[in-house]
Amino acid sequence: MPLTAVFFLKREFTLDLCPLPHYFLFFKKIAFLENNMLRRGACPAFLPRFRKRNHLPQGNFLCVMVTPYFSSMDALFWETMGLTFRLAGITTACLLLIGIPVAYFLAYTRHPLKPFLEALVSLPLFLPPTVIGFYLLLAFSPNSALGAWLQEHLNIRLVFTFGGLVLGSIVYSLPFMVQPVQSGFEHLPLNLKEASYTLGKSRMETLFRVLLPNVKASLLSGIVLSFAHTVGEFGVVLMIGGNVPGVTRVASIAIYDEVEALRYAKANEYALTLVAFTLVILIAVYSFNRRHHNRLRA
Repeated sequence: MPLTAVFFLKREFTLDLCPLPHYFLFFKKIAFLENNMLRRGACPAFLPRFRKRNHLPQGNFLCVMVTPYFSSMDALFWETMGLTFRLAGITTACLLLIGIPVAYFLAYTRHPLKPFLEALVSLPLFLPPTVIGFYLLLAFSPNSALGAWLQEHLNIRLVFTFGGLVLGSIVYSLPFMVQPVQSGFEHLPLNLKEASYTLGKSRMETLFRVLLPNVKASLLSGIVLSFAHTVGEFGVVLMIGGNVPGVTRVASIAIYDEVEALRYAKANEYALTLVAFTLVILIAVYSFNRRHHNRLRA
């Protein structure tokens, strides 16, 4: 019988963890029960049969919540989620290094090829992820010239490896980093950069000490969008990474596997975790952007 996160609040407000089957019990009016039962020291009369049947401790306890959510998560779950967030973190860090120079160039260049470059960066937004994954698979397969050269001379294999997942994620999530930062640069006054040059600042100093501090909201949006998009990607990961537990099996692949095996409860654990994580991140970003805009208006 698995251990579930069941907490019983004693009169001295300590927490006990008790073994229970996988039940969901949600008690309303907890405050009313606490004030009227715990204060009096009375034993809850509405749970005697439930306690006896499940071998629960007797005494002055109040059942607050019963949920098997975290307890039923095995080692494979945590390994998969850890791999998912590690992939998203590494991808976001790489995109930060790549995306800022690309966004700066696209925002201020007058090169005639600028529309072509912008279309190339935005291409992953409109192509199916499997298309990108398919061409990456062809390009870096050991049977291709590039893949064979990388494996023979540099001992690098990208297909069905974590490195391949990082490469595919960088390509697929590039517009989510570049476009918000580019938009932030384009909305800055031109005289801000010119004033910095007039004061003797170099391009690098102007970028890191003048421009980037003024596009913090856009930069944060790019980081969060890239991270969240990498966490939820499926097609690219499936094509170039496959489904190797502990190596390329991320949360989106795990959800697909569990649904295919009709293990809906297990799929719900992965899905609910991603929903909760994404919701918290988005709320934090919107709150930050709102405060940032309010400060600018003030």
